[in-house]
Amino acid sequence: MLENTNNIIGIKALINGKGFDFKGKIVDSKNAEVVSFKNEYLGMSKCSFYYKASERYEAIFDINDTTYRVKLQKAKRLGLVLKVINSQERKDVLSIELQTNSYSINNTENNYTLLFHQKNKLSGYTEISLKDTMKLKLELQKEGLFNGVNSVTVFKNKQPVLERKFFNYKEDEKLKITCSELKTQKDSLVYKLSLNKIGEKANLSVSVFSETAGYNQINTIESAFLLTPYVKGYVENPQYYFNSTNKTANEDLDLLLLTQGWTQYSTEEYLKQLNPDYKYNFELGFNLEGRVSPVMSNRLALISKKNQLIVETFLKNDTKFSFKKLLIYEGDSIKVAFLGGENGNKAIKPRNIYFDTVVKRKNVLSRKFHSDFIKSEDKKIELLAEDNYRGLNVSNITELGEVKLKGKKEASSI
Repeated sequence: MLENTNNIIGIKALINGKGFDFKGKIVDSKNAEVVSFKNEYLGMSKCSFYYKASERYEAIFDINDTTYRVKLQKAKRLGLVLKVINSQERKDVLSIELQTNSYSINNTENNYTLLFHQKNKLSGYTEISLKDTMKLKLELQKEGLFNGVNSVTVFKNKQPVLERKFFNYKEDEKLKITCSELKTQKDSLVYKLSLNKIGEKANLSVSVFSETAGYNQINTIESAFLLTPYVKGYVENPQYYFNSTNKTANEDLDLLLLTQGWTQYSTEEYLKQLNPDYKYNFELGFNLEGRVSPVMSNRLALISKKNQLIVETFLKNDTKFSFKKLLIYEGDSIKVAFLGGENGNKAIKPRNIYFDTVVKRKNVLSRKFHSDFIKSEDKKIELLAEDNYRGLNVSNITELGEVKLKGKKEASSI
């Protein structure tokens, strides 16, 4: 809150995690009522009042036959107030009001940046200045915003100072689907779903239930994709906000987003949210790691059962090796060999090789394959040049160490 300005307060009352009916008021230091409020939907409400610099305020709540008194935090002397007007009367326009006080105008720089985003996706930004006025109103076209919950964050000197969530519903992005029965097949019915737009990406869900069965839907595909991923904590009855028969659904949805609040963070933390670090490596194919000894060549290769060179790696005199993102399928076999010789065209069997498991299991250790496990002698294999794969001369082929892959889980038992 900011001194000597109108401040909007979001109010939320929960008992055991569920919204509860209440009423209340805000009083000043003389116990005079400043503004009253009451529950509007699922324990949520809001009020607005002018915060005088010389006053202190207290909120009085009546909840479940109990009266609570809560002292409001002291308003800041310097700062800015952010107000979002998401009116249904002007469905294509979003209005944003920024207000400060005379003390802030005279004692601090008032250059701000407004960033519009949805999680780690940016829709735009604008820079403003409050040098000659204490109040500024912006109007934005909603078509440039994302469908669903959006956020506007106010930055000053590259630090976020205010944030507000709001909802933008794009009716034109909702595809029309028709369902028609094609035929009856024994005990089954075959239906056809048709979209009004061809080639469009869509999130779809299908529910099948009896006409006589009661169906009290709590969540819908709209609330699951457009609302709950962007709201902290549990949302009661999220489908309510998307039911066109609920006349106050839009106002109640704005209440839900108003009471979300925010956690102040640094610019570095904010940018990290926009570009999050992935927690796990993206899986593409298989990884095969292990050790060989001795290092008979710095070139180590994987060879298919049909004697084609799949991939090779350079060891740099290190006994450890690693092959990443191998596109190998269940039932395939591969062989491990050094590549050496004067022209680098000889395949040489490793004497000792250790394989690390892909997925660690209890009581499963990396096995060591000794030279006596591989019955053949070291023999030369000529390599034929190709762009991606090079075929092997099939005459006098050495039976190299062979690793049998049977899916990812089986690979862990090597």
